[in-house]
Amino acid sequence: MENPGLCGLQVNVPCQSFPPTNQPNGSGVFPPESTPSQTPAAVAGWNAVEGGSSLRKSASYSNGLLISAMSTVAVSLLVAVICCIGWIVYKKRCNNYNQVLHGNGSEANVGSMLVMFHGDLPYTSTEIVKRIENLDDTDIIGSGGFGTVYRLVMDDGCMFAVKAIGKQGTGSERLFARELGILGSFKHRNLVNLRGYCNAPAANLLIYDYVPNGSLEQHLHELEAHQEKLSWTARMRIAQGSARGLAYLHHDCCPRIIHRDIKSSNILLDDCMEPHVADFGLAKLLEDNDSHVTTIVAGTFGYLAPEYMQSGRATEKGDVYSYGVLLLELLSGKRPTDPFLLKKGLNLVGWATSCIRENRQLDIVDAKCVEGVSQEHVESVLKIAARCINPEPDERPTMQWVVQMLESNTVSPCNSDLSTFYNSPMSDHANNNTHGR
Repeated sequence: MENPGLCGLQVNVPCQSFPPTNQPNGSGVFPPESTPSQTPAAVAGWNAVEGGSSLRKSASYSNGLLISAMSTVAVSLLVAVICCIGWIVYKKRCNNYNQVLHGNGSEANVGSMLVMFHGDLPYTSTEIVKRIENLDDTDIIGSGGFGTVYRLVMDDGCMFAVKAIGKQGTGSERLFARELGILGSFKHRNLVNLRGYCNAPAANLLIYDYVPNGSLEQHLHELEAHQEKLSWTARMRIAQGSARGLAYLHHDCCPRIIHRDIKSSNILLDDCMEPHVADFGLAKLLEDNDSHVTTIVAGTFGYLAPEYMQSGRATEKGDVYSYGVLLLELLSGKRPTDPFLLKKGLNLVGWATSCIRENRQLDIVDAKCVEGVSQEHVESVLKIAARCINPEPDERPTMQWVVQMLESNTVSPCNSDLSTFYNSPMSDHANNNTHGR
């Protein structure tokens, strides 16, 4: 008020580019030869223009500082929230491990019950249970769909693998114990040996022999650049041993067992690179008078037989298909769902099938592992794999046939006991009552 020369956004008066005058010409433009008279009000208006510009600059600078401060605070809060969530998840995970092993609340007072299937361990039950109860997340050596695996080290340095499986309900405990008892009676050099189990407050802990050389998946796909790849001899030994173990489950166990999750990560290797099939004890057990069919879908994508994926009905021929994929994986060094193949819309089976149809069988094989190996031998193994991955289940061979074919074409120096091991499963059981031993 009483300052008519003020202008700018604050007073809703547009500012001029030069001070106004009291005597403009008719067109509103000052004559070029004249100088506009500057009244006190005009001078005040001109100064107001400059003042308004300074105010705008100051306001813009203040807004920038405010935005910057708010952004910094927001980012800091976000980082703090992420850190808190990460800490909570970490603690929850550790607590889950402890709860699985030890239980909590009233369950902790129940204690653990140990059942050993073989009496050949020089430890008391108290010693084993004490060691199991001291396991924590630093002892974890792996995890999978069936549970978390821990390394159990005894006082004398002997090691075992302990798989923790969360309990689903008390009603199934008796059945679970019965099935584990059956599995504990099965012994084969190409199966991971199940020593016993511990009924902990919150989990069933399966105790296996420790297999120190890792899984086949690690040796095929996770080697460092300086590490040597598996030789042809080693790959054939692994293929034969895995086939023997699977054939034992299908044909020599009573009741027969369908594995349902044959894959490279379930083939464990010992110090001599001898394969041991793992996780077979967690598959569905089939009685002799059963239909050999289960409706529980399990397995790993890339290894599953097409009829199993469509219907969920698992049979021995589904295991044969998975073994065929494993054999192709050994020959090619490629994963069943190799990213290079997926870009072409193929998996390992589709790519290998196209190579066979186009008479490019040798393109399937890893060239670095077949140096010095006859082409006839390589092609014979490829034919076995092709038979196993036949889309028609009835056209696939049995695992006994696979073992016989691999043994007859072997170049491995290891001794074979096929001729004495697979004569007649039932006659072995009848003659010496050591069936499955």
